[in-house]
Amino acid sequence: MLHGQGIFPMKKTRQQSVLNTADRWQSLCAAARPVRWIDSFLRAYGQVLFADHPLTGLCMVAAIALVSPGALLFTALGAALASICALRIGEDRAYVRHGIFGFNGVVLGIFWSWYFTVSLPSVAVFSVMALLIPPLQAAMMKTLSYGRYNLPVMSLPATAILIASLLVVYWLVYSAGLFPPEAVYPVIKAPQPAPETVADAGDGILRLLLNDSLPVWGLIFIGILINSRISALAALLFTTAGLGLTGLLPPLGQTAVPVFIGFNLLPLAVGLTGFFLVAGGRAFFVTGLAAIVCLLGWIALCNLLRPLNLPFLTLPFNLTVLGVLLWVRTAGPERSGIRAVPLAMITTPEEIWKAQGHPLTRPWTSAAAANIGRRLGDRFFTPRPTRGDIRHFLEMIDGARRISILSGAGTSTEAGIPDFRGNAGFWRAEAPDTFSLENFLSHPDVRNRYWSLESLFYRMIQAARPHALHRFVKRIEQSGRLEGVVTQNVDGLFQKAGIDPSRVIEVHGTASRIRCLACGAVTNRADMAPIPQDGDRSPVCPLCGGLLKPDTVFMGEMLNESVLHDALSMILASDLLVIVGTRLAVNPVASLPDLAHERGVKIVIINREPTDKDHLAARVIRCKAGLFFGKILRKMVD
Repeated sequence: MLHGQGIFPMKKTRQQSVLNTADRWQSLCAAARPVRWIDSFLRAYGQVLFADHPLTGLCMVAAIALVSPGALLFTALGAALASICALRIGEDRAYVRHGIFGFNGVVLGIFWSWYFTVSLPSVAVFSVMALLIPPLQAAMMKTLSYGRYNLPVMSLPATAILIASLLVVYWLVYSAGLFPPEAVYPVIKAPQPAPETVADAGDGILRLLLNDSLPVWGLIFIGILINSRISALAALLFTTAGLGLTGLLPPLGQTAVPVFIGFNLLPLAVGLTGFFLVAGGRAFFVTGLAAIVCLLGWIALCNLLRPLNLPFLTLPFNLTVLGVLLWVRTAGPERSGIRAVPLAMITTPEEIWKAQGHPLTRPWTSAAAANIGRRLGDRFFTPRPTRGDIRHFLEMIDGARRISILSGAGTSTEAGIPDFRGNAGFWRAEAPDTFSLENFLSHPDVRNRYWSLESLFYRMIQAARPHALHRFVKRIEQSGRLEGVVTQNVDGLFQKAGIDPSRVIEVHGTASRIRCLACGAVTNRADMAPIPQDGDRSPVCPLCGGLLKPDTVFMGEMLNESVLHDALSMILASDLLVIVGTRLAVNPVASLPDLAHERGVKIVIINREPTDKDHLAARVIRCKAGLFFGKILRKMVD
């Protein structure tokens, strides 16, 4: 970047003088492989409660140990085998690192201890079943997660594998009669009625998530609280409500309470009130309706599978969550009033809430307090444009001869692409300066981790689709008044919307091209060979064997000065500059509005949060780009 030179002054950055506990732990993980494995192991347990946090995992381990040492054995073995197998079949190390595959091994271990005794044969059979989790989960992720609707897999692999295992064992032993029951008794307990219907359903591991033991329940609640206060509140409210809800259904009996609440309602409440949906009044309301649907589904499955002597475990929870997310993603935020969180952006409800610009997450300054009444009046705390905002914006558009657009990361996150530098994405797992250009060039392990994450990031870019902003810009181009687009994003969404690529200036480069650092050859990212997942995962140039990097700007890398001057020339040639989805906090791009203002270019700023350049704007609109331009397009049609 241009540090203080010419017309693009660069603000100095400060490095943190003291690392917090999480940073020190991450540094320790990066330095020692055994610590990394312990961290991944604990995160696998934490993911059972939707928590990517080692302390939550530690609480879960302690709770399982208190309930059943045998369950602890199976869950530990399941987490380890599933993670190792995922690495061996080439699944992304970032997923393994955060326990995405290991947690299904934990869930399978919980279920297995429910039906099988601890013995050498049962451990052997369980090991085989645990090794089947990664390929099944990978296949489900390819279909559900990477597809159009970006749906989570959750505990479906563990549920499917256990049910299949029970079907096979029941048939071999008790139906086909190939082996006498006493010959396999050490492997499997004698068949019992489905746990959902027997009086002793609360025995053993079944009541793990709602145990009579106060320490067990306390550990689980503390684990949830460590990761998220919003999740802890949701868990407390919905489990309490669930006790009353199930009490209204005497035919289910009291044994339905721990089964329904512990295995279905609790994960439903935690998952929908902040992880898969942005937390808010509407999310809590929809979760309440989903809880009722989940209970009705539980009853239906109980009646359906009772004759087959098969459990359905977490199936009602999984199907209900998938149904809700499918509805939200299909309807869109404009119709549903709810924003679904892209899977790659899932962190904690608080961080997601903050990333979405929720007013209650901003500092309680006097200025914020002055606006709280108006903001509370917005529907479920979602900033929405006023009629005046829409009218004045349309008037400014109609009066402009040449229009330029300056867009930032906020326009990409609305399309399901995580912010590269922000807190809401898988990039947050690394220290902020990990993927600097210097580290990328000097450290093979940094390059390996980068390419592992980049492959996921690129798949998200491929799956992303233009939204209302991009369609609006296309409409302006068709009217012959678009001077051009200056974007800090690397996703190519404006080009996907059909906008002339010559009118789009990507100041931070593009993820669609790969450049060789040795010979300078440039190729399309889509033509790049698959990145190997074993050993050195860094690709090399097929022409000269040199290092490859995406044609994007890394931390510590100079921006192309000619590109910046082209961007400035484009903006100064317009009489209206529309700034969307950026806080304008990072130079040199943040200097462009100042220069435009000096030349008399009118400025409109549309962003969820205040920006450093609000004082330059003729109109400031607090709103998400997709929501605002969706309304604008409808007005333009009318």
